[in-house]
Amino acid sequence: MSDTFKCPNCGAPLDYPGSDPIIRCPYCNTSVVVPGNLRAKPSFSSQPGNFTLGGAGDLGGLLQKAMRFKEVKDLAQAGNKLDAIRVYREITDADLETARAAVDALAANQPITLSSFSAADVKASVAEARQVLNSPTFSAPQTIQTGPATRSGSRSGCWVGCLSVGLVVLVLAIVLGSMTGPLGLSNLFSWLPISGISFAAQQMSFGGEGVGPGLFTGLQALAVNPATGAIFAADKAGGRVQAFDPNGKFITQWTLTSDSSSTNITGMAADRKGNVFIVMNGDIYRYDANGALQQTLKVPDANFYNLVVGADGNLVAAASITFKNESIIRMTPDGAVLNTFTDVISSNGGKIESVIHVAVDGSGDIYAAGSDNTAVFKFSPDGKFISRFGSKGTQNGQFNFLTGGIAVDGYGRVYVGEYGSIQVFDSNGLYQNTISTFDDSFCMTFDDQNNLYTTNRGSGDVDKITKFSVQKPPEK
Repeated sequence: MSDTFKCPNCGAPLDYPGSDPIIRCPYCNTSVVVPGNLRAKPSFSSQPGNFTLGGAGDLGGLLQKAMRFKEVKDLAQAGNKLDAIRVYREITDADLETARAAVDALAANQPITLSSFSAADVKASVAEARQVLNSPTFSAPQTIQTGPATRSGSRSGCWVGCLSVGLVVLVLAIVLGSMTGPLGLSNLFSWLPISGISFAAQQMSFGGEGVGPGLFTGLQALAVNPATGAIFAADKAGGRVQAFDPNGKFITQWTLTSDSSSTNITGMAADRKGNVFIVMNGDIYRYDANGALQQTLKVPDANFYNLVVGADGNLVAAASITFKNESIIRMTPDGAVLNTFTDVISSNGGKIESVIHVAVDGSGDIYAAGSDNTAVFKFSPDGKFISRFGSKGTQNGQFNFLTGGIAVDGYGRVYVGEYGSIQVFDSNGLYQNTISTFDDSFCMTFDDQNNLYTTNRGSGDVDKITKFSVQKPPEK
C-alpha cells in the first residue's frame, strides 16, 4: 500500500511505496524528501537470532541516523541543496555554514568531516573489540542484551558497545562512498572493509572579511611559531600584522609602515625563538612576537618573494637576483648569506618561472613550486637538483593551478596547494592523498605537533585561517 503527498515544487500528487526515503517527482523531476511520518520505520526484535541493544546504546537509532546521510548525498547530487542542508542540520545539529559546506562537498562527491565521534573513544573501543574478535574462544551470540559492563562478566556486552561506533562508521562509509572522521580513524578501522576515510581533520577555523581584530582584507601571509603554536597573519596590502594564541584568540597587532598604499607583504615565517620574519616590498624584516622591529635583512640585488625557517633555524628564501627570478638564498636569522642558487628551475629541465615558492624538510632538502611548470622541484641543502614531480592535469599527482602554498610535515611529506584542495606526496614525490578544502590555500605551515595551518580564500573572497590535524604514516 502506498501513501500520497504533494511535490513541494510543482504540487503534483506523489505516491510513496514505502521504501526509498527520497523519490523523484515524475512531473518536474525534482528530488523530494518523503515526510518523516510516511517513511518506513526500522524495527528491532529481542527474539533469538536478532541483534538488540540495552545499555550499550541505541544502535538502531545510530544506524538510522547514519543512513540518513544518504538522503543528504542524493539530494545534494540532484541539485536540491536547500532540502539537503535542512536534512543535514536535522541529523547533526550543525550550523548553517557548516551544513552548507558539507552539502557542497557531497554534491561534488568530496569527503566530509564528521566530528561527532571521539577519536580517543573510538580507538579504545576498537582495540577492545579487535581483542574480543580475535579471541579463539569468541563466538558471536544470537541474542545480545547488555547491561552495565563488568570485567568479570560476559564479554558480549562489551563487544556490542565497542563495535557500535564502528558499525555506524562502516554504514557511513558505505552510504556516502567517501567520508572523514576523527584523526587516525582509517588506521583504526583498517581491519574492517572501509575505504575513503579522510587524511586530515579540521581542528579550527577563524577569520572573515573586515578590519577588526581577527578579520582580514586580503589575507595571504601566515606564520606559526612551531614550538608554541602562536599564529601570525598579515594582509597582502595595508601593512597590518595580527598575532593570535594557539586557539585563534586575538592577542595584538602592529603596522609595518605608515604608508600603507605602498605596502606589499608576500611572505612570513616564524622560528622557535619567537622571531617573526616578514617579506615586504622585496626585503625581509625581523620582528619579535610583540611587533618590535629587530632588524632589516637585505641582500644586494636581491628582491625576496617568500621564505621558510628550516629545522636548523636558518632561512630559505625565494628571490629574484638581477632578473634571475628562480633564485634561492639560504641565510642565518641575522641575514648572513650561506648559499645562493640561481636558475634553479630552468637549468633543470623546467620552464622559466616568474615566481617560486619554497619549503624545506627536516634534513634541509629544499622544495620549490612554480605555477608556470605546475610542478615541484626538489634540491639538496647545497642546491643540487634531486628530482621533480607533478604535471598539468586533473588526476591524482597532477595540478590544475598551483596557489603557491607548499609545506613539509615532520614525516617528510610534501603538501602542495591548488585551487580547492591540497595534495600530499611522500619525500620522493609519490602521491599519497588529497585534502579537500573547497577554498584556495595560498600559505601553509606546520607546528611541532604536525598540525597543518593554511590560509584559505573562499567564496566572496572571505579569508580565514584553518588548522588541520593529519594522520601519521602507517607503521612499517
